[in-house]
Amino acid sequence: MVVCLCRFYGSEKEQCLALAECLKTELAELVRAGCTNIQIDEPLLARKPEEALDYGIDILTDILATLPESVCRLDWLLLHHPL
Repeated sequence: MVVCLCRFYGSEKEQCLALAECLKTELAELVRAGCTNIQIDEPLLARKPEEALDYGIDILTDILATLPESVCRLDWLLLHHPL
């Protein structure tokens, strides 16, 4: 979930879905380069629980599902970082 909404996208969810596609591409490149450990830090899931339950967790799950089983994944939901 994003803090500020780009005018190009009609909703925060739409913008998150577009960002997710970019992340999938970048993660695929990391895996092709030999990366075996991937950590995604996502503080806004904890700060925006309604959005997290509505679409954020599903988007993150979809991103991580694109990784092969051989890749170790860590989702880091930070509560202590200020916005």
